[in-house]
Amino acid sequence: MRWQRILRVCLFASMTVTIAFTMDAGTHAGRTTDRGPQGNILLLIIDDAGFDQLTSFNYDRRTGLPNAFDSARTPTLDAIARRGVRFMNTWAMPDCSPSRSTLFTGRYPMRTGVMNACLPSDLPVSQVSPYEVTIAEILEDQGYQQHYVGKWHLGDPTLNPAGPAMTFAAGFPSFDGTPYGGPAFIDRTLAGQLSTDAQGIYSCGFPIDPFTNEPAVCACAYESTGDGDDPVPQWTDASPGFDAIDCLASGGVPMVEPSGEPIMIGSADAWARIEFTDSATDSEFWNGYYVMPRAQVDSPEAILDVQRGYATTLDTDRAIDWMQNERTPDQPWFLTVSYESIHTPYQQAPNDLRIPGRSWPRDLPQVCASQNWVSPGEVERAQRELTRQMLEGIDLEVRRLLVDSEVAVFEGDELVSIDPSVTIIMIGDNGTYYPSVEFPFDFARAKATVYQTGVSVPLSVTGSIVEQPGRINRNLVNIADLFVLLGELAGVDVLDEVPPTHIIDGRPMLRYLVDAGDVPPARTINFAQLGENQHPLGTVYGPCVFESLGVCTDSILFSQSLCEDSGGVWYGPGSDFDCGTSKRPLDCATCLQLEDSPGFPETFTILPLAQEAVTDGRFKLIQNHIETDSGSAITFEFYDLRDCPGADRLPGELGVDYGENAPAGLDCSLPLDDLGPIQTAAFLDLYQALQDQLQSEIPCPGDGNLDKRVDAADIGGLLQYWGPQSSVYDLNQDAVTDVIDLGLLLVYWNPDCTR
Repeated sequence: MRWQRILRVCLFASMTVTIAFTMDAGTHAGRTTDRGPQGNILLLIIDDAGFDQLTSFNYDRRTGLPNAFDSARTPTLDAIARRGVRFMNTWAMPDCSPSRSTLFTGRYPMRTGVMNACLPSDLPVSQVSPYEVTIAEILEDQGYQQHYVGKWHLGDPTLNPAGPAMTFAAGFPSFDGTPYGGPAFIDRTLAGQLSTDAQGIYSCGFPIDPFTNEPAVCACAYESTGDGDDPVPQWTDASPGFDAIDCLASGGVPMVEPSGEPIMIGSADAWARIEFTDSATDSEFWNGYYVMPRAQVDSPEAILDVQRGYATTLDTDRAIDWMQNERTPDQPWFLTVSYESIHTPYQQAPNDLRIPGRSWPRDLPQVCASQNWVSPGEVERAQRELTRQMLEGIDLEVRRLLVDSEVAVFEGDELVSIDPSVTIIMIGDNGTYYPSVEFPFDFARAKATVYQTGVSVPLSVTGSIVEQPGRINRNLVNIADLFVLLGELAGVDVLDEVPPTHIIDGRPMLRYLVDAGDVPPARTINFAQLGENQHPLGTVYGPCVFESLGVCTDSILFSQSLCEDSGGVWYGPGSDFDCGTSKRPLDCATCLQLEDSPGFPETFTILPLAQEAVTDGRFKLIQNHIETDSGSAITFEFYDLRDCPGADRLPGELGVDYGENAPAGLDCSLPLDDLGPIQTAAFLDLYQALQDQLQSEIPCPGDGNLDKRVDAADIGGLLQYWGPQSSVYDLNQDAVTDVIDLGLLLVYWNPDCTR
């Protein structure tokens, strides 16, 4: 594995310098002595699906909100969970990329540098490094055949020197999915058909019939079957029972007039107005879940294409095809299926993935994001309905995956049997995004925060390895622990496979599966964090305000499209808002600028620049790094989760950490100046545990290859990446790797950062 890894690095850098790795034994956190039998592993990741989303975890999902919709019905996912061990006290990181990097490396964000969701402006030092040891490399050494389908998001190809082949650079031998952080933005132009005045009337990327409030029935256009010089128009005329959603799902484009009026009878002229996206690098007319880029990677060269059709269905198709036709019989396998749902942008699921009888409410506009004629409250109601559709679609597709791959047998909604050679791990990658949060969780403290709603995720492990299936486990579990568990299932101690300088934060989990008794807990402290990724110098985002939450962020959502598709209002570059005065116009770059602007009278809370949280299973301490006019400051929040809302009904017997801005009676934060003896002792213990955790990673500037040394090996690594691109050796953050970085490396020279 090591020489293959070195070769990958050299291939991606197009150089010939070899870097040697030392694998001397050392001390790691959480060494495991448990060993499991070698078997097949299916890892299911559901994007943005927090603990609140599944009835098998959150027993009481009544929202108590006016005009609320029924919760999603997920009989397949619930059957899988109830057939195994459900872990009721699992923390992930609060955002996609930090969670995924933690899962596949076993290392917390402060070690990998992946502090927040990876975006096109993020430098390689904020993406999973090719010098990390991923679980894919470890299982490859154990003879596992592997495949990864769906959403990656351990990095972003824009500034990564490996580009879309970054999956291969990170040790995953076979990948088929989106190299970006989620579905594309929704195309409000309908593939360039709408006039400038009409653009924006359809926020879901297809026409809506104003009389029925349903997707319009219209002609459906398809890409040419001829060559570029002699295109052959392809379309089908409108027909009952085949609406605009069916058109998108079949790979087509609904045909409309420039005004947005549906076209019933197609024509060559109407077809010629459609901009069919034929480039996986041209995002102008990508369209949510229905038109998005896809990469196929099994070498340092990625094959890029644009997929047409519903992403959840296509992911399932690719996974089934690999299981049926590509994997080698009698060889152990590890298949990851990482569904893009239920990530923003919210968009209608295909008609064949909707539960019969579940129709769209007639009193609610079919919108997917902000539109100037729809109130923010209606947009959020619509997004909640869309989440339900999308999650129910995943449930149906997971069943198709299990049945067609002969992994499981269902009779109705009952899971009758599972292939005894397969272990199924199901997890959400972080908490639910705010419009879709289910009671009793706090929608105002959801994904992208370290509060319970942002970090509590469903986790289940199901298979013949489970002793006494149907159990609930309340021990503290972290998403980092899956790194260790995957090794345990393959019969390998992962700590023997990583350099001693790579601190592993995962703890063993196999004991919870093979022993139904009261086994000693593997961890006594749980940890989560979120911070800022590193961008090229001079990068400016802009404030995005979520009016219903009363919050502003300028460190996560980097563009107007991303802000609006996420339900926010953009006040950054390109907006009509003037942050300055009439004499000196100014684009808003930060929430503080917006807050101080004379033209913005509203007040809001600015999300912290960074957060860390620790818990002992009862008490929870949160450390906030907040933005102030004079710089930054640190504040603390403290909770006894047994006294918080929901503790009496959630199966983990721990409540939700509502804070001082919560509705009356829900605030359960403890005043730091009035703590009792038990609370004071817990606060001090958690504070020390937090500081110990944060100080356990020794800074080593210039250490691009992660060996805690800055030496000749780093000079070799820097020369490999030398050129007009960023890399893990872009030390001055100017998006190139050059002589300035070499000079800085010499300044940082340190043969042993651990001393």
